[in-house]
Amino acid sequence: MKTIFPKHIRLPFGLCLFLLALFALACGGGGTELASTTIGGTGTGGTTTSKASGPIDQFGSLYVGGIQFNTDGVEPLIEGTEASLTDLELGMWVEVEGTVDASGNTGTATNIIYSAHIAGVVLAINDHELTVNGGNTVTIETDDLTHYGTNITLPISIGNDLVITGQYRSSGNFWASHIGPNTRSLVRARSREALSPSLNEDTEILLHIEMETFLSTDLWEAEGINLDFAGAKNKRNDGSSLQPGQRVMVRGRRDTNGQLRVTEYNLRESLSEETQVSGNIASLFDNPPRVSLGDQIYRIEPFTIFDDQSVDQQRRFGFRELNTGDSVSLTLSSSGVVLKLRKN
Repeated sequence: MKTIFPKHIRLPFGLCLFLLALFALACGGGGTELASTTIGGTGTGGTTTSKASGPIDQFGSLYVGGIQFNTDGVEPLIEGTEASLTDLELGMWVEVEGTVDASGNTGTATNIIYSAHIAGVVLAINDHELTVNGGNTVTIETDDLTHYGTNITLPISIGNDLVITGQYRSSGNFWASHIGPNTRSLVRARSREALSPSLNEDTEILLHIEMETFLSTDLWEAEGINLDFAGAKNKRNDGSSLQPGQRVMVRGRRDTNGQLRVTEYNLRESLSEETQVSGNIASLFDNPPRVSLGDQIYRIEPFTIFDDQSVDQQRRFGFRELNTGDSVSLTLSSSGVVLKLRKN
């Protein structure tokens, strides 16, 4: 069950703590702690020391755990490295240390810490679920409140190396508040090790992978895997050739040398930010979710990024909060699938 709390609702601070305590007791479970706010000793001027943890709900200062923190002069720690506030993104699960005023609604941050909960390679995709292996295989759930990093490649594909923050469900699945690319090599084992249970001669493998190094005739290395393209069929059949940095969908089986012998591949066209359509929503459709702008209907795939550029900027929203008449800009794949939706 998914519940959305509109941002303009602010519960009394004491009630927030009480509800959070009840929620933690009810949901429990291993893995990551739930969003929480703890209060320490009394500060000056009616303030209290505070530690809040949870996803970043909003910018314009920093909103975490229902508290708006002033962040002037604070340099956050991201994966143990000093960074800039501009490196933080909506949905990132952070721990904020600082003080909170008597109202419980505003405070001042002294430390902001972000560390990924899960890092790993995508093994499977099923609607709003990802199966990720970073040493242990975990099912990742996403919904309208999940945010995606600005540098992430969409659509998410098998073989993508990701970092994820959020919390465990009672089911044992992990709900993602933020998903981004693993640019800091948090997973030491590359795709070869993570996919090793699937890389056998009896199993056909489908990967969306970025070409890296040309080794020799028909042999490439990409994301820790050697790929043999000898005899492979180019599904585009347009004379195009493999190049470093290309995104390629490959299908094949492991050979006796441990390489992936590719049977067919499809060079994916790069998605340009200029591939956009803008206008007012004429109609909304469910199952699958689609929007129409004028006479054209566009399908919204499960990992679409929703980005609010209206007066109430940086607000979380999803497909079910769209309305007819909304002014939007769509970033599309070559198939017309919406990958980014900006509400203007």
